[in-house]
Amino acid sequence: NTLNTPTLRQVNDNTRKNDNIFASLGYDYTSKKDHQLSYFGTFQGNLNTLISVQSNTYDQGLETIFSSNNQINNRNPFFSHRHDLGWLKKLDTIGSEIDVKLSLGQSFLDGEQDYVFGQIIPFPATLTGNGDIVNTRNFLTAQIDFTKKWDKIVLLEAGLKGDIQKFDNRTDFFLPVSSGNVPDTSRSNRFTYQDNIFAAYTQLSRDLPLKITVKAGVRAETTNMLGEQKFPSDTSFTVNRI
Repeated sequence: NTLNTPTLRQVNDNTRKNDNIFASLGYDYTSKKDHQLSYFGTFQGNLNTLISVQSNTYDQGLETIFSSNNQINNRNPFFSHRHDLGWLKKLDTIGSEIDVKLSLGQSFLDGEQDYVFGQIIPFPATLTGNGDIVNTRNFLTAQIDFTKKWDKIVLLEAGLKGDIQKFDNRTDFFLPVSSGNVPDTSRSNRFTYQDNIFAAYTQLSRDLPLKITVKAGVRAETTNMLGEQKFPSDTSFTVNRI
């Protein structure tokens, strides 16, 4: 019976706006004593806004069973910066050198959201709320590589590298009541994550006749990860691997 056929109708209207800014800076210097210094930095900012309006209607034949109008407003300003530094020292004219690299940076997100869920049918009802979303990330990478050549046929390579990263998230939502705002525990959460990765290697190679190269080396790496879920429940974990 087509008169009793259920029908769901949805209409979405999204308005999005992005404002971006980007800047970079670089510098290189080479001394007369075979020293090379370098720097490259980037800076980025973004403001993202979104207004989402949705209407929902559920009909059973000619009768409307459910109807609602909803709106969500998002505002997410974001900023990040990164800096890469390098120092290179040439030890001879056949390729021996010391190469040091350092990278560090941060990113920040300080977002806001408010929403209105308005039910019209079967009875009028409104649910409103708002929230703050804050994310931060910090990272540091340091690396040093040593290369030594003898007579262009024997090559020794060795190096160290370390990566450190930390991520923090805090999402706090609230429901308005007559006395103010109360926490919305169904939408709120807090967690942190950190990982540390350290590695070392060494390798010796020698060129032989007939374009044959013999290599021998060793590499060691350790990984440490720590995740802490602070709210709404504790789901923390730790990983230590060598």
